[in-house]
Amino acid sequence: MHPYITLPSLTLPSYSTIIVAAFILVFIVTNIAGRHFGFHFYVTIEAFLYSTVFMLIGGKLLYFFTCHSWDGMVFYGGLLGGALGMHFTALKYKIQPLALLDFYCPFVAFLHGVGRIGCLLGGCCYGMEYDGIFSVIYPENSLTKNFFGVPRFPTPILESLGLFLLCGILILVLLQKEKRQLIDGVLWGMYLIFYSVLRFLLEFTRGDSIRGFLGILSVSQWISLFLFVAALLLFLRIYRKDKKAETKNHLQIFK
Repeated sequence: MHPYITLPSLTLPSYSTIIVAAFILVFIVTNIAGRHFGFHFYVTIEAFLYSTVFMLIGGKLLYFFTCHSWDGMVFYGGLLGGALGMHFTALKYKIQPLALLDFYCPFVAFLHGVGRIGCLLGGCCYGMEYDGIFSVIYPENSLTKNFFGVPRFPTPILESLGLFLLCGILILVLLQKEKRQLIDGVLWGMYLIFYSVLRFLLEFTRGDSIRGFLGILSVSQWISLFLFVAALLLFLRIYRKDKKAETKNHLQIFK
């Protein structure tokens, strides 16, 4: 919509500028907050750096496989790559990978929400033609020349709002994790379920076809289904682990 931020003596790309600013903010916040949750600063620094590198690689690779080009990124590829970076850091420092994922997933939701604002400004990931309430009309510029002036469904806006809501919920749960003795993986599972459902539904409102399709569903919808099932299996594992611990405690009481 507004691909460039114009300053008195400088013109910056909107998408890259707000993403870089958001990454810097998250880097600072996670390094400060990480100490409260028992992570040394070198763990949070390396987790952030490794996950960022793996995220870029994963996002680029999935975009290439779906679009046969290196000119963009697919979020799900970045998510899976970032999770791999978290696992690498956790294994290096011999900590529970799910503990790191629980800590970082609220900030992943925040970064993604900011990213969708960048999509709105840059004119990508736009919605289908929609002449109804809250429709969005993109102005003419070099990035919207093929669809400017046509009312569109506010897909990036809805996804951004959903992600910010998810971020807030996850932060509240994270703050209560130790007090309520939640098993590692609960927040990560919540994140996967919430976002996979949100993404699956919003894909039906997308107006761009560059993301690729397999049959009647987009690649992202197939990945959403996979991650939804994976999250359910994770919760099943957590439930069984919790029951096992509860049974063990009862046996110790009766000894």
